Amino acid sequence: LHSSTRSAEPSFSMQTRILHTKVRPVSATATHISCRPCLHICHRGASGTSQKFRGNPAVQAAATSQATPQAASLEEEEKANPADARPARIHIEAASPSGSVAFDVDSGAEILRKDLLENKVAVYNNWGKVMNCGGSGFCGTCVVEVLEGIELLSPRSEAEEKKLKGKPVSWRLACQVVPGKSDWMGETTGQIRLLTQPKL
Repeated sequence: LHSSTRSAEPSFSMQTRILHTKVRPVSATATHISCRPCLHICHRGASGTSQKFRGNPAVQAAATSQATPQAASLEEEEKANPADARPARIHIEAASPSGSVAFDVDSGAEILRKDLLENKVAVYNNWGKVMNCGGSGFCGTCVVEVLEGIELLSPRSEAEEKKLKGKPVSWRLACQVVPGKSDWMGETTGQIRLLTQPKL
C-alpha cells in the first residue's frame, strides 16, 4: 500500500519541471527561452545573431527577422543609390609637348584646368608657369585645342569670348570650361581629345 501511494503522487523533480514549463514565458528579450513543445532551453547569443530554436516556429521566425538589420540596411542603400544614379564618367586624352596622358573624370564635377593639373598634364609653357592668373580667365595662358568631343564641354564663357576672339572655335580656356554636366548619370558618356599649348 505504501509503495502504491508513493507512485501515484508526482515526484518533487517532476512538479518542479511542470511548474517551470507553465510559468516561464517565451520572451524575445530573455537570454534563455523555454520552448514548451519540446522543453528545450534555447540559448541566444549576446548580439542576437546566433540562435538555436526547436519546436516553436513562431519564435524562430521572430528572432530571424531581428537578426538581419544590416542586410536590410544594405538593400535599402542599393535601392536609394542605383548604379544609373551615379555621375557619368568622361574619358579625356590630353597631349602636350611633354607627352600624352589619359584619365577619366566625373561629368560636371570640376574645371578642366584642375583635372589636367591633377593628372600632371603640362598646361602651361615656361612663360605661362610664371605669369598665369591662377584660373581667373584673365591671362589666356591655359588655352587648349579640342580635337574631339567639343560637344561634351560647357559653352564658352564671357572671359573666353574676350580672350579667344578671332581664334578657332576649337580653342578653349581650360580654367573656364567644365567637361560634361552634373545631371548626366550612368556609365561613360564619351571621350574628349585635346592638345595643350596650341599654336596657330
